[in-house]
Amino acid sequence: MKRVISFINPRQGQGKTTLALYLAAALRSDTGLKPAVLELDALSYDSGAGTGEDHLVDGKRTDFFSPGFGFDILWSDDYAAAAGCGLKLSDILLIDAGSMLEKGLVELSDHVIIPTTMERADIERAKNTAAYFLKRKYPAGLFSVVI
Repeated sequence: MKRVISFINPRQGQGKTTLALYLAAALRSDTGLKPAVLELDALSYDSGAGTGEDHLVDGKRTDFFSPGFGFDILWSDDYAAAAGCGLKLSDILLIDAGSMLEKGLVELSDHVIIPTTMERADIERAKNTAAYFLKRKYPAGLFSVVI
């Protein structure tokens, strides 16, 4: 069964991209799984710099980049269509959701990781992000806060 893990935190600089990329590399090298990373945080990458292919996902352009570590990175404005593409390309999809607090994104995910730094204000923001989802009746076991 294919799995989806999302990294969400509305604040920049909390480690979402780093965690997603390192986990993808570790999953590939240590388990042999074929992961893909779906990048929804527009500030993390210049999608015009992709050296791979452009895919059309439901008629919309999705940038595609293979960094040479055995996994692919995808970008798209339409996360649901791009996630479907990522799941076709991989065994496990890691979504760097940035500040996207979309209901459908959480429903797509098997687990949500909320990374944060040790700063008190950042920890409070991570707790508020978790509370945002818990108020919407998502199970607490779906979420992890990683410091």
